[in-house]
Amino acid sequence: MRRFLCCLLIIVNCFCLSGCSEIIDTVWGNKFIEEIEATPHLGFSNGTLFKDSEENILTLEQFGEKTIEYSSYRGSIHYDSLSAQEQIVYRALEYAMEEGYTNILVDDLIIEDGSRLPHILCALSLDSPLLEQNLRFEYGDFTSAYSVNMLNLYTRNAEFDGFYVTVNNFESSFWEKKMQALEKANEIIATLPTDINAAQKAEELFHYLADKVTYDLNRYPDNSAVYPYLYDTLIGGTSHCDGYANALSLLYNLAGINCVEKSFGSSANTETTDGPTETITDVGHTWNFVQIDNAWYNIDASEESLVPTTRSTEFHGGVLYCFDDNLQQKLPDYNEIYPPVKEGLYLKVDRHLSNVNNSDFVKQIKSAFSEHNNKWALVLVDSVNAGQLDRKIQTLANQMYLNLTYHSFSVNQNRTAIFVYNSNMNKFFK
Repeated sequence: MRRFLCCLLIIVNCFCLSGCSEIIDTVWGNKFIEEIEATPHLGFSNGTLFKDSEENILTLEQFGEKTIEYSSYRGSIHYDSLSAQEQIVYRALEYAMEEGYTNILVDDLIIEDGSRLPHILCALSLDSPLLEQNLRFEYGDFTSAYSVNMLNLYTRNAEFDGFYVTVNNFESSFWEKKMQALEKANEIIATLPTDINAAQKAEELFHYLADKVTYDLNRYPDNSAVYPYLYDTLIGGTSHCDGYANALSLLYNLAGINCVEKSFGSSANTETTDGPTETITDVGHTWNFVQIDNAWYNIDASEESLVPTTRSTEFHGGVLYCFDDNLQQKLPDYNEIYPPVKEGLYLKVDRHLSNVNNSDFVKQIKSAFSEHNNKWALVLVDSVNAGQLDRKIQTLANQMYLNLTYHSFSVNQNRTAIFVYNSNMNKFFK
């Protein structure tokens, strides 16, 4: 009888302890999970949105301990324009790019508005030469469950509510090509003379691209594809404006010259059946924004016809080297964050005229020519008719007894810039 009572007591005690344990686990465990879910997290993975490969979930504190190695190779104008919360997302995107993660989860405790994700991603692409302007990505709301270790005894799931962005440009195969381009860029920097200043370095690197790279818009026929523009430019020697801008920005920042990119373009959004938004950013044009001797200038290395083929202290890098805001093709996206450039460093706009029919047109260009030893003139015109312009330039040539050549190109506010020069200087321009 005594043995039976002892066994019964043991069974009752075990039952009670088991019940208490379950109660303790329910109360403590739920509180612990709630605390975990109240802590902001970031997530990273590859494959099909946290399904095909193991995810990496980090608290903000854990993420803060991560090193973003190549952030020193970029500018920061666009980063500085973001809020503190958006800067966290920016760095998470930059980390994902370097580590080859195509999927990024952002806790809604970090950023409340998921529609800001494309803006933050574009900011990174303008700051960093290691990310193309032509982006392929999708984004949307997302909830993920991940395992939490409970005192090394068992696991429970915690929920992760927020937003996801999947960036095709972050695939590791593209990063490998970027690293090859980076190696080439370092080789180019190593060839620079050691006794030249920042302005001279900037001009040398600008001419390097102009001499070594050929503009080829037809190289990229598939509008929906991701291309290695930086690699094509520095290794292959052909690209379009995005490759030129990426390459020049990388070279400048490696040389200690602060440089970012500007662009104007559009995004094509397609709503999918289950919620996310697929986005393609097709940039109309990309160029550079560089700081030389504490002043900012625009630079466009892709306009080959306006770059001198022969080095000259008269023309330096040409019409679109260190130029002012008036000569931009269009006002750039996010224009409000850029310091204004009112005057170019070397070739500056001589006159701003209303139209080519103006009775003063020939007189004004002739006057500008005289200021440059009858070699060249650069004017900005509000309204231009091509046929009228030809006749006016011929009239000018007759009056000056010179053979003249001119290049005209569209700039912002529907104006036209006209660069006229003595044809005897054809050796300087294509």
